[in-house]
Amino acid sequence: MSEEAENLSPWRKKFLATRMTYESLLFERELVAPVKERKHSGLLVLLAVFLLHSLLLTQAVLRGGGNFPGPDAAALETAHAYAQAVDSGSYARLFKPELSGVSGFRPPLYFLSFYPALKLFPSNPALALAAVNSFYLLLLMLSMYYAVRKGRNAPSAWFAASMAAAFPFVISAGRHASPDMALLAFTAGLYCCYINSEDFEHRGWSFLFGAVFSLGLLTDVRFLISSLPLAVFALNAFLNPRTRRNITPFYVFLLLLPAPWYLRNFAFSFLGDLFIGNDLAAAAGLGALNPLNLLRDLPLALGCMHLPLFLVGVGALVWLWLSVFMVYEEKEVVLAWFLFPYCAFSLFSRAGGGNLYPALLPFALAAGIMTPNKLRKVFLGLTLLLPVLYQSGFVPAMPVSAGGKRTGLFGMDLVRGGDLRLQEALQAAYAAGGGRKLRVQLVGEDAYFNPDSLKLLARKSGFAGMTFVRYPKDFMGLADLVIYKSAGFSTHYGEGPFREYSEEIAAPGGWFSSVFSPAASFDAADTSRLTVYAKAGPRPETLEPGNYSFEKLSFGGFSFEDAIVDVGPYSAAAGTYGFYEIFIPHFRLHGADLYSLRFRFEGLSLLPVTRDFTDIRLTGCDTVRILSLKMREETLGAFLKASSPFFENLTVKLQNELSILGTYRNIGVNLGFAVKPTGAGFKLKLTRMLLGGLGSEFGGGGEEVPPEAEAPAASGKEAAGFPEPPAGQEKAKELSQYTGDTAVTGALKTAGYEKLVRRAAEAAKQEKRIEKAPERPAPPPPSLSSGSVLSSFLVRLFSMDLDFLDEKSVPFKVKVAGLSLRNGMLVVRSK
Repeated sequence: MSEEAENLSPWRKKFLATRMTYESLLFERELVAPVKERKHSGLLVLLAVFLLHSLLLTQAVLRGGGNFPGPDAAALETAHAYAQAVDSGSYARLFKPELSGVSGFRPPLYFLSFYPALKLFPSNPALALAAVNSFYLLLLMLSMYYAVRKGRNAPSAWFAASMAAAFPFVISAGRHASPDMALLAFTAGLYCCYINSEDFEHRGWSFLFGAVFSLGLLTDVRFLISSLPLAVFALNAFLNPRTRRNITPFYVFLLLLPAPWYLRNFAFSFLGDLFIGNDLAAAAGLGALNPLNLLRDLPLALGCMHLPLFLVGVGALVWLWLSVFMVYEEKEVVLAWFLFPYCAFSLFSRAGGGNLYPALLPFALAAGIMTPNKLRKVFLGLTLLLPVLYQSGFVPAMPVSAGGKRTGLFGMDLVRGGDLRLQEALQAAYAAGGGRKLRVQLVGEDAYFNPDSLKLLARKSGFAGMTFVRYPKDFMGLADLVIYKSAGFSTHYGEGPFREYSEEIAAPGGWFSSVFSPAASFDAADTSRLTVYAKAGPRPETLEPGNYSFEKLSFGGFSFEDAIVDVGPYSAAAGTYGFYEIFIPHFRLHGADLYSLRFRFEGLSLLPVTRDFTDIRLTGCDTVRILSLKMREETLGAFLKASSPFFENLTVKLQNELSILGTYRNIGVNLGFAVKPTGAGFKLKLTRMLLGGLGSEFGGGGEEVPPEAEAPAASGKEAAGFPEPPAGQEKAKELSQYTGDTAVTGALKTAGYEKLVRRAAEAAKQEKRIEKAPERPAPPPPSLSSGSVLSSFLVRLFSMDLDFLDEKSVPFKVKVAGLSLRNGMLVVRSK
């Protein structure tokens, strides 16, 4: 007996001996005289157990009828985008997520897994989802089987694998198009490979360890947190000459597969902090430090596992830690597998969602190791019965309140497609639109009633050409159809957008009832009602061709002051105006000051809410052309400062390109973007990227423009509605000096408005008295130094286009004419 054991108190010695005796009675017979097993019988039984779990999963997914919640539908659209990239040979899209509409840190492997499934089941995304998640379920069960089989017998491994597949969070992950299922599979595979590699002494398992680690990183960013406990062992194995050869493939896989994707997406997140808001910490599920969550998240773990399996798993894991018979040599690894990710996500207050899932798999591993032979058959039957009950949908969820959270104890809900009535609503909308290309506005969105979900359902149902949009309430008139879902009995939308939309739709005699008429309605199982509205046509009030001045103008939800409108002829047959131009001297948009704003609508149809046309709703529009626009670099810099939390000391310069200087997380940043107009707006293309103060500095910073030089905001009063004949045309030339746009002056020559022209003339005279800032020389090109070489490398590696004003962000096509950046000013002028 060791010296430490001799120093124990008598009662502790007796307790230790009792535990050892008890454990030896339970496990000695299995370990000392194991039953002889056939070589492949263990795998055959495991495959039979997997087949049962897979069939249950498949029927549950198919009973959804092709209805997917919004995140699942978006994930399946991402899978389609990656499949199209592979088919077209555009492999760069796999490393440039913005090209496929993928935002944030979303590695591509899980979505690429759908490629063969989408080829086999092109018209049935539910079956494709079941096939992909069944594949990852098989990997998960194989990993759990071999991890337990290393030190125990085949029945123990069957029970561990079946229990892992029966966990409610695994069942839930299998029903959804989310990387959670692949994350679970690769996490279990990584620990399985390490346990069987015997500290990387076994070359084959070490090779698999490297491959699984790389694939896991390409599946989900959170895999890095779950795998960190093993990173120390991998580093020690590389430093050990005896195991270095075995672990080298791990580092080779790491450099060849995940490293390029992560480097590219670090840059995407870097620029996203400035323009979009992506961040790696958020993608990894990390937030602010909160130690109290270590206890608060225990009910969350209970809800993920449910009471029966939670009791079995927790008891087995505690017993594994306290065991003295040493029935499993790698019990420290099993405990680290649970403790590290659980503490990491709980401490940093983002343990919700699927973050904790990988940390709960060791409970199944411990149960397989520590369950005695007499109880194993009973528990194995339990792990087969629970999925039957859960996947059938006959046992609804039974949650309770614990720690201020709703925690599930038993049962799971199953969504049936027929209860939602979405299929019938789509069919009615398709028929009401005559089967043509339709823009469908959805009001009352929820988990299954949203553009992403209905787009997938429409594609499955063969309703080609239906586009589901999220227009602001003032732009609802641009849609061809509106599907409105009222709140169900248990749903409370409260204040916010839903109420605003509802008021617009329900207003008696309002503009909505003049444009849309109800076509069909359906009562859903949740007591909500789906109503399909089809566009019937606006009221016939129109503006005569000519020029108009409005002191206040509400146009599609935007409020303008001192607006000048030039209206073209109206076509009664088409119900549209030949053109409709609006000129605004000064407009503030999202904190940015815009001057000399002039835009032209083509193919415009509208509905006046007020008879003097001061409040207008759009009911149709082909294209909006921005003909003139001025923006100073100072106001653009203020806008970026307000939207860029990780950038400090921002300075924006407009001189042939957009230059941004500042500090990002205490690192000096020098960025350059070429600004180019496109067919649907404009885009920023990265041309320079210098970090840490390397490379040449900018030259010719220019002087601050005095506040008096700012284009004055319009003020004063003028008669609204239809103006009298023009007056004060002698001021048109002075107004031209203010606007700098001869096209506007030409329009005003036929509609001069005395007070507005007088204010513009006074502003023009005032600008003449201000000393003009000297021309700014173009910044010199970076010298051939380490900084410029680094910049060239970064631009080539991380080059990306950031598109703005495309059809996904605005409810109509926006085209920009000529665009220039000079002397601290962004200027758009018609060609």
